[in-house]
Amino acid sequence: MTQTRIKVDFAAETCCDKLIIESGNATFALKPNMILNINPKFESYNINFTTDGSIVQGGYKITSVSFSCRNVSENIVIPCNGTSTIVGYENGYCSNVHAKYTLTMEKFCTNALDWEFDFYLRENSDDKILYYINNVTQGTLRYSGMIASGTSGVKSFGIEFISGSNNDSNFEIGKWSWKFRGYSFPNINYQLNANNPAFYFNLERLRSGQEVTVTVEPQFELEILSDASLFIFNSSTFLATKYKTQSKVLTIQQNFDSNTVSDAALYFRIVPTLPADCTNNNIYHVPEDYGNLTFPVSASETCLYSIITYGYVSRSLGIEALFTNSSDINQVTSGSFNQTLPYFNFSDSTANNYQSLRLHGSVFNFIIPKNTQTIISCGRRYNGGACKYKY
Repeated sequence: MTQTRIKVDFAAETCCDKLIIESGNATFALKPNMILNINPKFESYNINFTTDGSIVQGGYKITSVSFSCRNVSENIVIPCNGTSTIVGYENGYCSNVHAKYTLTMEKFCTNALDWEFDFYLRENSDDKILYYINNVTQGTLRYSGMIASGTSGVKSFGIEFISGSNNDSNFEIGKWSWKFRGYSFPNINYQLNANNPAFYFNLERLRSGQEVTVTVEPQFELEILSDASLFIFNSSTFLATKYKTQSKVLTIQQNFDSNTVSDAALYFRIVPTLPADCTNNNIYHVPEDYGNLTFPVSASETCLYSIITYGYVSRSLGIEALFTNSSDINQVTSGSFNQTLPYFNFSDSTANNYQSLRLHGSVFNFIIPKNTQTIISCGRRYNGGACKYKY
């Protein structure tokens, strides 16, 4: 069974424009920005529109809208790919309607759901929307409004809509509609290759049950650098702990029972091919409090060393002073190990120009010439960035 309703939109000047609907002995005078529903029992009606002649507002529009009056009972699967699932009565609804929707998460889905209700129910009737998460009642919606939220650990989302008994009013105001929109968070997939050799991921982005999968092409090896809690201290050198995987595919899932990870990150990269005279452990973590970071000296090769700033809220590299014993150029760049996103260059004659610096970012590269000793000083005076100095 379907029903047709006439909707009248009226945009006018309150002082001078009038729109009156008449049918038999029933009349209704619209006010501006009002949507009027005319009872479908009227077979005919008259519209009287008067204006002062000036064109200031849009006037009126009459729309015929048809919608179903059937009861609904549906089971719907919410996909894991992030697309939206929409249910409800967007064009209007009838009296005495009972609709039930059961939404379940797709198998192996993230079990995380963002959702919202947008509803315009009749105010003079007992129309209502009830909703449930994992079969537990969450609330009852009446009249009009919008409610939105995100929910972790969702297995099912239930919606029940009940419209009141027949209403014999000749004219009623309102949209008489409602809509539910829900969407899941897709799993994250990233492939490393020669053109994209590195991937930085903050674990705080993962929702409960959501996965991040990193793959490498067959000719490459994959290694991971973890966050600050796993870094080791070795005399005056701060080396980042690295993990080389035996697989070409690595998947990490947020534990359903754990709280959201805060300020923890992973850095995935293809194992770089370095000159033979350069150390293979070329990833460093700056001193947390203060001290010097001393790069190894290579007798025959220009070597690249990377510094990461994980574990620091500001995600920045703080430098009090630089030292190098060579007139050859040291280069400072940002990005992955094979990218050239330059910050600045320095030598023994210009190193003093770069003091009390804060470089914003997560990964920094220092390209050190052969036979060169280069040191980053994290002293006590500069407070901020990854070098946190004590007073």
